[in-house]
Amino acid sequence: MSAALFAAVVAEAVPEPPADPTPRQVVAFAELCALAGDRALTGGLLAMARADAALVADERELLRGLGEACALAAPLVRAGEPPRAGPALDRFVAVHAAVRGGSDTPRFRRALLGLVTADRVPGMRRYWRLVAEAGGGPAAPGAAHLWLTDSLERSLGPARTA
Repeated sequence: MSAALFAAVVAEAVPEPPADPTPRQVVAFAELCALAGDRALTGGLLAMARADAALVADERELLRGLGEACALAAPLVRAGEPPRAGPALDRFVAVHAAVRGGSDTPRFRRALLGLVTADRVPGMRRYWRLVAEAGGGPAAPGAAHLWLTDSLERSLGPARTA
């Protein structure tokens, strides 16, 4: 990942503290720092990212498409809508399919759920809740991405055995 791309991703994942934070925001920032320093969490996420990077043909296209999908999901997240199928999820799956050489099929969606595991790690769920509390708002890109992965999981229904 280029330095510029890395900076853009970090800017989305790390909220700027408000000029006059509330006590709750201060506590959320402290918890964010603790999670960011959790070597087990960050090491596991890094290993997942490295393994997934080998499967992606065009990282910039993936990030651009995910940005579009998150932008579609953001109003739903802000409104407190439950994760569900729709245009945002379809864009999310389509960009993953495009950069992985696949197509949007039920089989691909099941496989994709296994690839987007970082959002399903409990520490990351906590991280995105803390980002929202600390100042990123309820529809920060990470929260929207989490909503999309939950939408994917729900759209597949109960797990089936092959």
